Amino acid sequence: IDQMIITTEGYLRMRSGVHRGRQLVLVPDYLAPPNTFNSRTYQSSYYFLFSPSTSPKISEIRHQFLHFLLDPFAARYPLPVEHRKALNQIFLDEGEHIKNSGRGVQEMVTESLIKAVEIRLDRLPQGESKEFLNEAVRSGALLCPHFFTALQRFEKEFEGFELYYRTLLSI
Repeated sequence: IDQMIITTEGYLRMRSGVHRGRQLVLVPDYLAPPNTFNSRTYQSSYYFLFSPSTSPKISEIRHQFLHFLLDPFAARYPLPVEHRKALNQIFLDEGEHIKNSGRGVQEMVTESLIKAVEIRLDRLPQGESKEFLNEAVRSGALLCPHFFTALQRFEKEFEGFELYYRTLLSI
């Protein structure tokens, strides 16, 4: 878990401890069945409960850790109204309905970004990454291919993710 946190923070060029008033709590639960992972978010606190296992669920923990790192950006830098309306129309065209247009779209943006970061961190060959990108789009992360391409540009930049986020949305 330590190596995953170091790798993820290094890739994004940001530290997880810089978010005021937020906490990440990892709880090893020795009474739960083996290979169990559970996460909960209560306002600004993220709890990860996991049981002992021969192969820890690092991908699930990383996904939730990325939520911990990236969720605040969606709240701090919301999409412009015209972009939210366009994304809502795409959802309607796809047959999906978002009840709260601002919040649902922002959640989709964050989930798309997280999936793109995961694919970039896994350093998959091009064929496999295309397959994962297509699967992400089918699961509702419509902006995943956009973020995947934008993250390739981010990797060549020197600024950290906190500064690059606004650029990422405007590309």
